[in-house]
Amino acid sequence: LIDQYTPSELKYMYPGSQSGEYPIPHWDIKDAAFAPYIKFIDSKWWDLVELGRAVLPNLSMEVRVDIEGGKVPYDMHLDDKAEGKPIQGYWAGYMGASSANLTAEMGLKSLEKVLAHSTGNGRSPIILGQFNLQDNTPHMMKVMKAIDLKECNKFIEKSATVLKKYTKGYGIWAHRNYRQSEVYNGSFLLGLEGWSSQKSDRGSIEIENRFLLLSGLDSGSFAKVEQAVKQLPKNQCDNENTNMEVCFKYRMNNEANGASRFHVVWDGKKEHVIAYSAIWTEKCVRVPSLDENKFYNIGFLIEGMASVNIDNVEMFGHTHSMYMHDVDYTPISTCGDGLPVLNRLLDDPT
Repeated sequence: LIDQYTPSELKYMYPGSQSGEYPIPHWDIKDAAFAPYIKFIDSKWWDLVELGRAVLPNLSMEVRVDIEGGKVPYDMHLDDKAEGKPIQGYWAGYMGASSANLTAEMGLKSLEKVLAHSTGNGRSPIILGQFNLQDNTPHMMKVMKAIDLKECNKFIEKSATVLKKYTKGYGIWAHRNYRQSEVYNGSFLLGLEGWSSQKSDRGSIEIENRFLLLSGLDSGSFAKVEQAVKQLPKNQCDNENTNMEVCFKYRMNNEANGASRFHVVWDGKKEHVIAYSAIWTEKCVRVPSLDENKFYNIGFLIEGMASVNIDNVEMFGHTHSMYMHDVDYTPISTCGDGLPVLNRLLDDPT
């Protein structure tokens, strides 16, 4: 700041502050120090890139396409030396939206405006690393808009012309729906790290070929693993359904007799008895809602002479969706039908 601004300018930006003491300003375009602060943090980011290039000469960073407060842009670094130019940028459906989701036409105008800004009207094409035409992040949906689902495929197909003009390619986050799991080490790749365990003298808890194995050697045996997860609030759950879902894969190595059981346990209670399966099976169950933002134990319990492998444990209240492929890769036509058309148009040299 001292190198770039006169004492009188600094006094105007930081009234009442002593020389050399310049606090981070409020995130407010009306603050006189806000624009210089944006310039400062942008220069800090790129200083780190320059340091990193001592090890990775082609290192770059995603340019910040936002115009803060509608007035303060970030540096697009269009004049950096050729080998150091930014190679990635982003666009989201909420950009350019007002009170409603965007039509295909509105989305195309917004996309071109952002790409023209971030590439210097095509002078320095980027990879559109985040082509985020949909975003169903819970709670944020109250303020963030996206492409109207009825016009999603139309928008994707017509975006080919804009992408050809300003970019070297694109990436979508995410091509497949994914869950925001609250479970740590749900695939047991770190052994039992993050899990607590309890067993009887004839119970066994092991990691076998990177799968969890719970076993009981007699009718009085038990073995249990569990970990604390947070009960999510309504505004972080699909359709505000706070009965969180637990999904996992399992197989049973011997058919349990009538006295043997495999349970999902939630807050110390046996909530679900899981049916026998000799082959790997995916199971999803919901557990009762408890006090939000508090932590409760989720886990698995075997009783009696049972032997169960468990893997891929997830617990969540929300599934992130781009309406292209479901979690299990099942195609979703809502937006997914437009992608093959877009790729064909991008490959067409005309």
